[in-house]
Amino acid sequence: WRYESDSFLDRIRVALDWDNTHDQQGLELEEEFEVFLEMAGPYQSRLDGLFGGSKTYYNGFYFDEQFNQLALSIRPVRELYARMMVRVEDVVDFANTRIGHSKRYTPNINYQFGRHLQLDLQHTYQTFDVSGGRLFTANLTELRSTYQFSTRSFLRLILQYGDTEREQSLYVRPVQSRYKNLTTQLLYSYKLSAQTLFFVGYSDAGFQDDSLNSIETSSRTFFAKFSYAWQP
Repeated sequence: WRYESDSFLDRIRVALDWDNTHDQQGLELEEEFEVFLEMAGPYQSRLDGLFGGSKTYYNGFYFDEQFNQLALSIRPVRELYARMMVRVEDVVDFANTRIGHSKRYTPNINYQFGRHLQLDLQHTYQTFDVSGGRLFTANLTELRSTYQFSTRSFLRLILQYGDTEREQSLYVRPVQSRYKNLTTQLLYSYKLSAQTLFFVGYSDAGFQDDSLNSIETSSRTFFAKFSYAWQP
């Protein structure tokens, strides 16, 4: 079911969805109901909402999940785009077969510096609580930077950093109390023609767990690729 309307906003749209999933033996795996909300306004602003719940089967049990999500985005000027997503839900803790309460916040900023340089920064902060307390707290940051030399070539840098803290006593299996990871990638691409592309790059990855005092590099990779598409 769908409803759309024009008002002082550019557009309002509401949609409903229901689905029911069974396996080949007839066991009900999920029954889900969702409400979608879309609102568009000035300055290319947009509000997206997702609300609903489901009965989910996992590991011999049924769980009642509830989810609520709002995402607001805006482009006040041509060079700047900003977005904020908030999701609050009761969701299955698959590692321990129980229901948990999750809160997740994801701000994102994209800025275009002139004709050549673009920066995109996104961070996700999540907490997950169960009946015994805080199961984990996670932070994930990603930075993407692209320098466009011309329509044929660009240089791109990607940095990803993650930091997760866990309460070991709340897990049924052994886990690290803290885990950090850092990955980087540098890529240069050149398009010789519409069908021919060449790129070269470097990437590395590192991590830190309970046995380490700082992030240590675990892998380094140099790569290059040449591709050509033949047209019949």
